[in-house]
Amino acid sequence: MVTIVTRELGATAKGSPLSNAEGDNNLINLNEGKREKFITIKNMSGSTMVPGTVVYITGSNGENITASKASASSEATSSKTFAVVVDTIGDNATGRCIQDDFIDNLDTSTFTEGAAIWLSTTAGLFTQTAPTQPNHGVFIGYIVRSHASVGRILVKIQNGYELEELHNLLIASKATGDSLFYDGATGLWKNYTPAQARTLLDVFSKAETSAKAVSMAIALG
Repeated sequence: MVTIVTRELGATAKGSPLSNAEGDNNLINLNEGKREKFITIKNMSGSTMVPGTVVYITGSNGENITASKASASSEATSSKTFAVVVDTIGDNATGRCIQDDFIDNLDTSTFTEGAAIWLSTTAGLFTQTAPTQPNHGVFIGYIVRSHASVGRILVKIQNGYELEELHNLLIASKATGDSLFYDGATGLWKNYTPAQARTLLDVFSKAETSAKAVSMAIALG
């Protein structure tokens, strides 16, 4: 949070012009406020990051967050997506990125103004096409201006969720054919195997039904 000194001027005002020191401090504070928007990261992707590169957190080196190029192709490379790069950052170098603001001077000429953009399956890029499963949906923001050199985007990252990340759902040892049932004792939805589900529903499988039918037929003679 920065403080800017202002004072009313004019015939009816009771103030006086800003002093040189106040003016200088205002400039310093404005620059400081500009810096507050940015986060410094260390590029650990193995290649140069250019402005507009979408990144996810890989860890920390004790001084800066380390980051690599995000991709919608896996949970590991998408779930920690957190910012878009502002500077050109060489491999193993540091630079700025932004989480919630505008980025200017990008090539957005292939995008439609006003369009929503999503994390791409190509590492570090964003796309106008929302991903479909099994790719991961990470909303990046909006195209504000479509232009080859002075394009503008609004960064507003929102990560999607896996089903098992919901707070009232407990998934254990999931397998093909599992069903979800509500457990009133714990207040949670849980996954159950087909055999467990049949027990809960008090129904028989096809094989069980056939076996019981044969048994009944034999019993009836």
